[in-house]
Order: sequence, then structure tokens, then C-alpha cells
Amino acid sequence: MSIEINRNAAEARAEQARGEAAFVETTARAEATKVEVLGRADATRVQVLGEAEASKVQNVGAAEASRAEAVGLAEAKAAEALGLARAQGFEAQKEALGPAATAVVAAINAIAEGGVNVMPEVLVAGGGAGSIEGLAASLIKRLGTSPAPAGDTPAA
Repeated sequence: MSIEINRNAAEARAEQARGEAAFVETTARAEATKVEVLGRADATRVQVLGEAEASKVQNVGAAEASRAEAVGLAEAKAAEALGLARAQGFEAQKEALGPAATAVVAAINAIAEGGVNVMPEVLVAGGGAGSIEGLAASLIKRLGTSPAPAGDTPAA
């Protein structure tokens, strides 16, 4: 009888070991499946985020291109309107003043708009005062190009 009890106990321990092995195997397979599923989900998340970012960049680029095109067209139309208005003004001026006077006015306007100095900046004179004239010319030039400091303006 003791042999049979020992054999039953040994079979029970073997069955328990097989059960524990099956549990460990099942748990390992479940963990592996979980890791695989989470990996696929993370890959899908990264892919979707990448596609969303690409779509955003593409849409922002298209909007900026559309804006640049609209601004360019508006500036071109404004330049065209200004050119047409000037042409009409020149035609009216030519009819009123004649071609020669219109050419003189256009030349004067070009000089004024271009910032061309028609007067010399330094006057050379032979009065014999020497370096005083040069100093005076330099001071006059400087006063003509720089703003007066605060407090140095004459009272009216």
C-alpha cells in the first residue's frame, strides 16, 4: 500500500509540474501576443501621426503659395493701375502744356524722385581766406545733412 501511495503522490507531483509548465507556457504566449499587438498599435500610431504631419505641412504650403499668388496679383494690378494713371496724366499734361514742357516737367520730376543733387556740395572760392573757407564749407555741408540736436532749434 505504501508503494501505491508513493506512486500516486509521484503522479500527482508530475501532474502538478505539467500543469505549472502549461501555465508558464500559456502565460509566455499571452505576454508575447500582448507585446506583438502593442508593437503593431504603436507602429500604426507613428504612421498615422506621420501622415497627419505630412498633410499639415502640405496644406500649410498650399495656403502660403495661394497667399503669395494673391499678394503678387494684387501688387501687379496696383502697379498696372498706377502706370495707367500716370500715362493718362502724362497725356493730359502733354495736351495742356505741349510735348516740350511735358518733357521738362518729367525730367525735373525724375531728378527730384531720384535724389540727384544739382547744386555742388562744396563751393570753391579764391578769396584768400585759406583753411577758414574749407572749414566753413564743411560746417555748412554738415548742418545741411544732419538734424539739429534737441534744444538747438531757434525760438520763433
